[in-house]
Amino acid sequence: MNQIVAITPMFSISLILALSCYLVLKSGEISFGQQAFFGAGAYAGGILTTMLGWSLVPALMLSAFAGAAVAATIGVSLCRVSGFRFTLMTLVLGEFAKEVFVKIEWRRVSDGRAVGPEGPLGFPGIEYYYNHGIQHHMQALIAVCIAALCVVAVWLYGRTNPGRRLIAVAGDPVLAASVAINPIRTRLQAFAIAGAVAGLGGGVFAHQATYIEASNFSLMVGVHAVAYTLLGGLASVLGPVAGTTLDIVFLEGLRVVGAYRMVAFGSLIVLMLILRPKGLLGTRTGGTT
Repeated sequence: MNQIVAITPMFSISLILALSCYLVLKSGEISFGQQAFFGAGAYAGGILTTMLGWSLVPALMLSAFAGAAVAATIGVSLCRVSGFRFTLMTLVLGEFAKEVFVKIEWRRVSDGRAVGPEGPLGFPGIEYYYNHGIQHHMQALIAVCIAALCVVAVWLYGRTNPGRRLIAVAGDPVLAASVAINPIRTRLQAFAIAGAVAGLGGGVFAHQATYIEASNFSLMVGVHAVAYTLLGGLASVLGPVAGTTLDIVFLEGLRVVGAYRMVAFGSLIVLMLILRPKGLLGTRTGGTT
């Protein structure tokens, strides 16, 4: 039971970030930069509860807003390109954001001690859970409930007119434009929502970890999130759930092989691409989300 409680927050946070990648992949693009919005939400949420005394719920809401705001700002230019250029630009975005996080330095005295981000030294002391007596099992429950809420929200989005327009744009942007669907606006909206999801995940991560630094939002975080989604498949919103579950359970079960865990992870990806190129749940070809 203790092991389940320990793994659940990591699984939930990974799933939230995978859902963010899922929305971008449904638009027909691959983003290796969702960790930028993840980090924006983490820093925003940590600052709000630790330095400004906000409660958790509004802080997490502002974490989502921070991710959406950054994504929308960047997306105005980013969503005008596609294919390899889009992917390359998101990769650059992720690395640029990591350098920005290193520069964030803002200290404030709270309860007799200095708190806040310290630039390259990171952001320690995000202790909202512990200051409010929220134990590990309750932290796990909070994380899994937020992840479940994100799954439902993404599922509902796929059944709205904007979600259906996104599928149309991913299939053929020229044809979509011919029926009065604006491809850039549609992709930008989805990108902003994906940023909000990632930002929310970042807020949860900051309070779970209690300490964050720029290296927490490296390229490999984005790569893993994309891999989770591709492992599960894009036919259903349950794809990221399946992919994240497989990867987390698989890697946890391979702790006995030590440093070779990541080799096993890469082998799993290659094997899945060969045996199930559309992912675990990618048997359908329809455009539902």
